[in-house]
Amino acid sequence: MSDSLRQALTDRFEELVGCLLGEPQKQTSREWRYGKRGSLSISMGGSARGKYKDFEADEGGGPVQ
Repeated sequence: MSDSLRQALTDRFEELVGCLLGEPQKQTSREWRYGKRGSLSISMGGSARGKYKDFEADEGGGPVQ
């Protein structure tokens, strides 16, 4: 994936996540949570912006993988 595409997706990350997953169960300025018990955590701010962790599936990564 090109660096310009990666940067464009990161710049519009909130919009991308909202389109794919809808409204979060819990939302703060730094984290959005999805799932029955908030088991999918997506970082929306700080140095971890764009990273996710699915605690039920024990998977995680960045915005483009």
